[in-house]
Amino acid sequence: MFPVQYKRLHQEMLTAHGSVPCSVYERAYRSLRETQPDAKEEAVMLLEAWKATEAAAESETARAVGVEAVEKRMPKRIKRKVSVL
Repeated sequence: MFPVQYKRLHQEMLTAHGSVPCSVYERAYRSLRETQPDAKEEAVMLLEAWKATEAAAESETARAVGVEAVEKRMPKRIKRKVSVL
């Protein structure tokens, strides 16, 4: 059994972040970006796994909110125009 403090912490995490997996992905993403800012492919792989987890949520509203939040963090592809001289 978990001590009372861990149960309280777990409950706070559930209410603050919606779910424990969400908070785990949040911490992993933040840690990856802070410690290895050049790890762009790894960050995209982490975000894709997080998005798949959010897409498997039970409630429709939680699913929509979670997927939207992850998509906001996804990198945007930008096409650069090359000028011909």
